[in-house]
Amino acid sequence: LAEHKPLPFRVDNQIPQCAQTFISYAAGKRGISDESYVKLLQQDGKYDEYVAKQNELSGSCGFNIEEQLSDVFSGDIALFSMSGTLTDTASVCLIVCTQNGTIAQATLNNAIGGLRKVETPNELEKLSPIPTISVPVYEAFTDDDEMFFLKDMLPFIPRRYYIRYENTLMFADEISILQRTLYEILLSRTFANDADFRNFRSSFSDDNVFFAYSNSQSMCETISAKHGLDESNRQTLLKFYGFGFQLSNLSGLPYITTCG
Repeated sequence: LAEHKPLPFRVDNQIPQCAQTFISYAAGKRGISDESYVKLLQQDGKYDEYVAKQNELSGSCGFNIEEQLSDVFSGDIALFSMSGTLTDTASVCLIVCTQNGTIAQATLNNAIGGLRKVETPNELEKLSPIPTISVPVYEAFTDDDEMFFLKDMLPFIPRRYYIRYENTLMFADEISILQRTLYEILLSRTFANDADFRNFRSSFSDDNVFFAYSNSQSMCETISAKHGLDESNRQTLLKFYGFGFQLSNLSGLPYITTCG
């Protein structure tokens, strides 16, 4: 963790307030060109498997797919759930804040096209959550596509469809989630515009490697499902706004922060 350079955190602007739970990263560049990532793979005994997989995919596509996709996913990343469960495929969305949405989309399309053996991904439909906006939905990845550069970061990676709005890429397995997410962003109903969340977020660093948040209702449901929770304890937890956990790197030193 201490070897990662902390990055300014901007993705709160893209996560809808209706999300029950999310985790987020200031991801930075990943892949075998990143010495710290190579060390992580070697420590986990996954380096040889990683290199073999990316060489196999690059060989079939005719270009270095790892390099292209790691460029796309090198910005702020957030995985959020409308239902509170980050592995619920029907309610989860992956947000990627890019430096340049046009370049990121062109790079992403080239990678998807290489995997699918097509010139460019299929445009499936257009989303128009408000009359003045029309955003195309594209086919993205399949369940068989190895998202090896993200696997150790996220508990689940939605991948079937994606859209781009300005400099933000959004991935989901259900088009309805993309529609709702885009609608909430257009209305500025995001966590960055939630006064209660801003107050809660002030307890944490703005320079992140990792940040996790769950509202009190989601936390109660999670604890009840795993360990059981009597009504008095449930009512106590519900008095909290939410629960957060962060791993950060400030001045070269790693910190763990929790707040409820």
